[in-house]
Amino acid sequence: MTTAKVYWHLPGAEQVTYWDEFRHFATARYSITQLPTAHQYIAIIECEGRVTRYLVTKGAGPLEVIPMEDEEKGWTEKKKMVSEVINFVMGNHEMPPVPGEDE
Repeated sequence: MTTAKVYWHLPGAEQVTYWDEFRHFATARYSITQLPTAHQYIAIIECEGRVTRYLVTKGAGPLEVIPMEDEEKGWTEKKKMVSEVINFVMGNHEMPPVPGEDE
């Protein structure tokens, strides 16, 4: 019988914590937002020898679960958008000034 094991860790942690085991990958995937311990963490699903990772940020709406791999439909474009948000917040963009704005 195939099972999907779910692990998790906080960003920057050195070890993973086992959370639960499910009969199907889809059930495990749905469950990863249910961890009661933290508001942001990395969830890991191991199923049939394959390991997938997700950044989970509770309360972040459509960005609540971000897969590391681009295999989930639609995430390639969403990751580009997330990258732009990060660049903006980190001040990595050179932006043209509006007329009269001090440079």
